[in-house]
Amino acid sequence: MSSLLLYRSRLETNAEQWNNLLKTLKELIDWTIKKDEEIQKAQPIGGDLSSVKKQAEIHQVGIREMISVNDTSLNIQ
Repeated sequence: MSSLLLYRSRLETNAEQWNNLLKTLKELIDWTIKKDEEIQKAQPIGGDLSSVKKQAEIHQVGIREMISVNDTSLNIQ
């Protein structure tokens, strides 16, 4: 009987971990879709110097966000 309780506990723990992983993956997918839409709105590249500078700044912010999101997603337990 105790082995059944142990298996049940393990299954519940694993199910919780999988649910956390699925939630994180959904958040990553949603974030990626949002960023893709932002990039598409910024097309085409350039024109004048101020437009190129603004797009370069947006790009740098996006890279920093991506690094932050990546670091956060790697901390999944």
